[in-house]
Amino acid sequence: MKRLLSILTVLTCLAFSAKAEEPAKSPAVKFLEANDGVKGAKCMKIDGMMLKMAGPTLKKTPVAAIIDDLESLYMFSFKDNRESEEKAFQSEAMKVLSKYIKAGEINDDISRMYIFLNQQEGDVFHEMVLLNIWPTTSMMVFHGNFTEESLRRMEEISKKQRAEGTGILSGMYRNGELPE
Repeated sequence: MKRLLSILTVLTCLAFSAKAEEPAKSPAVKFLEANDGVKGAKCMKIDGMMLKMAGPTLKKTPVAAIIDDLESLYMFSFKDNRESEEKAFQSEAMKVLSKYIKAGEINDDISRMYIFLNQQEGDVFHEMVLLNIWPTTSMMVFHGNFTEESLRRMEEISKKQRAEGTGILSGMYRNGELPE
């Protein structure tokens, strides 16, 4: 009986210490969480079972290239057309993301988006940030183990979907206006 209690005590301590040792949050995640209370905006973390449930939808996007290496995803978006709040968010996001490597920029009739990566460890990136500033403002932070090859594949899928007009964002324009 004492042995069983000892084992349970050790397991309980390990469980609590594992929760206490949550990895430090990145600047991008801290920024999103700090803005979660902005009127008309919502931040959501997707991981575990929720990530598995979102898999079929994500596989229809360029994220399909990294889905097997994806551990978690933070999504932040404005629900309403709140241009003044969106502009302030965009400005602050660019300041926070200046600490990251700017890996790309998309500026076409579907969207305006910036892609940032954290510092590379060997041939792996552990964080990727997509900041969409048009037609609406949104930001996604991906955590996992992404290789340059998987990121190139993601870019290829994106280019193909944009050329075909088949991506999830196709046909979405703010107030029906095309970008300048």
